Amino acid sequence: MTHKQGDAVIIVNKGQKGIATGPFPYREGAKKEKDNLQKVFVERIKLKYLYQDVLNSDLSLEEWNCGPRKDQQGNRINCKKCIICLIESAEGDPQSKYFVLAITSHGFTSDGKQFIAMRIKKTYLALKDVIATLRASQNLAGKTVMIIIDGCRAVRNGTG
Repeated sequence: MTHKQGDAVIIVNKGQKGIATGPFPYREGAKKEKDNLQKVFVERIKLKYLYQDVLNSDLSLEEWNCGPRKDQQGNRINCKKCIICLIESAEGDPQSKYFVLAITSHGFTSDGKQFIAMRIKKTYLALKDVIATLRASQNLAGKTVMIIIDGCRAVRNGTG
């Protein structure tokens, strides 16, 4: 089956079952969120679900972006292990029209800026960094990029 419509990356940070407190508590509804996102974007709209078996839950910052590694010529090295490098490695269809990135997680706002909770030691990914990274992606140039973030917008971490 071809996926000319586009590609989707779905990340659901759920936490470890039984952990109700701390920096990354379990999110009871996370499985349903993943099922709903998959039903809409993969089954109904027919987007190709990229990386559904790897890097799709409880991500750390390093799994989102391995960092600015460069070779001797100054070109960025693609580790093909973090989300950003995987998006750049063009597993998706280069002729597709759309790219969807959906992230559900704990989160919070600070000074009007949205942050997404990541798995390790109270680390957070800023929504502005997600947007800047996707905007700079050569592999996504010319595609309509949709970003869906489901995260608490309270000034402190929510319970789920």
